[in-house]
Amino acid sequence: MNFGGSEQSELPADIAAVCRQESVWAQTPTSLWSGVARSLEASNDLGPNVTVLTERQTGDHRKTRPARRWLALAAAVAAPVALGAGVGYQMAAQGPPHDIAFRLTGTDLQPGSAAEGTLRKTPSGLEIVLDVSGLQPAPADSYYQGWLKGKDAAVTIGTFHARGGGEDIVLWSGVEDTSVYDTLTVTVQRVDGGPASSGRVVLKGSLKSS
Repeated sequence: MNFGGSEQSELPADIAAVCRQESVWAQTPTSLWSGVARSLEASNDLGPNVTVLTERQTGDHRKTRPARRWLALAAAVAAPVALGAGVGYQMAAQGPPHDIAFRLTGTDLQPGSAAEGTLRKTPSGLEIVLDVSGLQPAPADSYYQGWLKGKDAAVTIGTFHARGGGEDIVLWSGVEDTSVYDTLTVTVQRVDGGPASSGRVVLKGSLKSS
């Protein structure tokens, strides 16, 4: 089949390249159909309602016009391309996740500490990642706890002990509306001190853009 002139200009390059291959348009060997039919008839996996077509019955299918074969080939090649383009368009339309970058500084309890942080909205809630430096590991009977705070609200975002060193600290919260929180703090808590904030803040920073 000839793919020159106007026909070639209407095809994407990858489809046209496949269609130029002689093997695509080669006649199916008669022995192939006979062998497939014999294998299917001998199989024990076929159900009672399955009929194996003989070579005579499949003769018309082998004489399918090249145009029909070309259309089937073009559809098979174009389908994954179209699917990939659709997925890419959807991802581009959604855009990257909205991140809020912030910085925490140490208080008098931990004056040499600091942290660079990122707050990101995810389908599971808020992901807060802290890259902490200079923060001493929590004592054996204590731990650190993160808090989102606003004018009229405060919510915990998880706990950690910073005893591993060198790894980012990932905290989570089910909060959806971050607009009511303008501050992130980290307190040091005693294991037997209860769930309320101890008020002993070691890191603190604003979530509002300067």
